[in-house]
Amino acid sequence: MSKNKNKSIIIDALNNNPLTHTTMNDTTLFLAQIMGPTLAAFGLGIIFSPKHYSDIYKNMEKAALTLMFMTMTMIVAGMAVVLKHFMWGSFAEIVVTVVGLAMLIKGIMFAIMPNTLLKLTKTVVSNGLIQFGGILWLLGGGYLCWVGFLA
Repeated sequence: MSKNKNKSIIIDALNNNPLTHTTMNDTTLFLAQIMGPTLAAFGLGIIFSPKHYSDIYKNMEKAALTLMFMTMTMIVAGMAVVLKHFMWGSFAEIVVTVVGLAMLIKGIMFAIMPNTLLKLTKTVVSNGLIQFGGILWLLGGGYLCWVGFLA
C-alpha cells in the first residue's frame, strides 16, 4: 500500500468519527466557539475558586435585580439557541442544543419559581457539589472549544 493511501484511510476514519466529524453546520461551529470558552472559563473558575462561586450562589437572592436580569438573559439566549439550532445529528449538535435547552429551562424555572430554585442551588452548594458542576462545565466547554477551534 502506498504512503498516500495510508494517509487517506486515516483521514477517512477521522472524518467518520461522530466526535470529530468535519462537515459541521456553520451555526453549530459558531455556537461552539462562543459556548466553549465561556463554559470552560467558568468551569475553571468554579474548580479553582469554589468559595467565590459558592458565595455568589448563596447570596443570589440578595441581588434581586441581578437575578431578574440573569433570568431574562438565560431565557433570551436559550430561546435564540433553540430557535436557530434545534439539531440532534452529530454529538456536537447535541451538546450545543442541550446547552441551549438548559439555559432556556433554567431561565424559565427562575422566572416561575425563583425561591425553589434558589433553595436547590443552596443545597447543591452546601453539599460540596459545586466543584462537580465545575468539572462538568469544564468538560463541556473543553469539548466545544475542541470542536469549535481544533477539529
